[in-house]
Amino acid sequence: MTKKIKPIKCPQCGSEKYDEIGEEKFRCRNCGTEFFLDNDDININVNHHYNFDSGQADNYNPFGAERKKFIAIAFVLSFLFLFVIIKQLLFSPSNSYDYLGSKADSITVDENYEQYALLSHKNKAYIVYFSHRNYLSYKYEDNPKYVNGYYIGLRDVKTGEVVNEKFLVSNENADKQGYKEYETDLQYFYQAKKFYLIVGGHYVYSIDPANLEIKNITKSMFEGKKVMESGFSKIDFIDKDNGEGFLVNDIKAIPYYYFPATNRLYDDAAFSYACMLPPSELHGEMRDSTTYFLKVYKSNANSNEDGLLQVWHLSFVFHNGDPQALDDYLYRSQIYPERMGYRSLSFGPSTDKIEGFYGALPFADNEYILLSFNPNVTTNSNTIYQLRSTRGGVLWTKAVPASVIRTECAVRSGNKIWVMCRTDASNGYHKTLYGFDIKTGQVERGKDVIDRYSFKPE
Repeated sequence: MTKKIKPIKCPQCGSEKYDEIGEEKFRCRNCGTEFFLDNDDININVNHHYNFDSGQADNYNPFGAERKKFIAIAFVLSFLFLFVIIKQLLFSPSNSYDYLGSKADSITVDENYEQYALLSHKNKAYIVYFSHRNYLSYKYEDNPKYVNGYYIGLRDVKTGEVVNEKFLVSNENADKQGYKEYETDLQYFYQAKKFYLIVGGHYVYSIDPANLEIKNITKSMFEGKKVMESGFSKIDFIDKDNGEGFLVNDIKAIPYYYFPATNRLYDDAAFSYACMLPPSELHGEMRDSTTYFLKVYKSNANSNEDGLLQVWHLSFVFHNGDPQALDDYLYRSQIYPERMGYRSLSFGPSTDKIEGFYGALPFADNEYILLSFNPNVTTNSNTIYQLRSTRGGVLWTKAVPASVIRTECAVRSGNKIWVMCRTDASNGYHKTLYGFDIKTGQVERGKDVIDRYSFKPE
């Protein structure tokens, strides 16, 4: 009978590569299994599995097949896992984040408050602010409600509610339109009873505490002023010692001084002359006024820090809403106290020396003086607030637990004095608000102002 040989394959791994090691006996080059042929029925029978060095066969690895399968399976599973994660990040309606870090159902905002102050409206305190805002969410980047750019607004100090806000310009158009945040300032004019915001040296906005109205007055503020008919090239606030007004350069860079409370525009010579007018030439447009300031002294000659504080005052004749020269009045009062002259009335200390470090005088009016200071120079010391009467005497002294870096602004509103402080928090610097009851000193905490927050869009 003729023997018909089938293709010889290893019964263990199926390889057709083998070595003949005897009559009808073979060894697989791939896995080392020895097998032989049964002459009777030509079956392939396994004899035994022979483990040998991989160098004896074609790069044999006893775990090669399983390893390749394992790598292939791991690769497929990794790909599927990555696909599921990406899908969750991009498309899940809740509990997911977009590529800028916002949750899919909310928007994270970076709010850089460039200018801010406190104002009072109907015995309620508000923050007036100028901010550079960026919405960190690609999902809403085309929504006209959420435009990255510059804003003016008013916010309730207790609740944080924004009661009025005005969008100024987008990031894309800010440079082209001259909105430069480093040339921005915010001041309150007591005679005009309004806040004024200058942006980029070219734009002027008014904020009225009487009705919380925000207006762009850039084009209207010089109506009827012939020298300003062609516009102006730059505008800034004058030095506070010179009154409540603006320094304005016309299109030929000639300086003028504008005072909104009286709607008067002075050239350089007229301004210098008006600053030094004696009371007899003010034609009744005057009143007695007092300004307070803080002087600091070293408590010890060997100390590296000033540890004594004292409140001083300068009383003078104020030219209502027009040019002043407080620095000159003050200089004359200090150097020639016996003959102050011009508009100075009195000058001197209003309090005894107080022991304290890092002192500030955030608020003073015709009735009260509010001081802030630290009892020592350690970083964990509480900040002390002390209210004094302008007639003399301490009304109360209170400590706040927050790590106050500095007190930045204050306002009297109803029966409280509200202060805004820059405080050191675990996640950065915050602006913390405290309201002090004028009679008792009881402290009320307002809503912190933070630079990054999230909200759910409407």
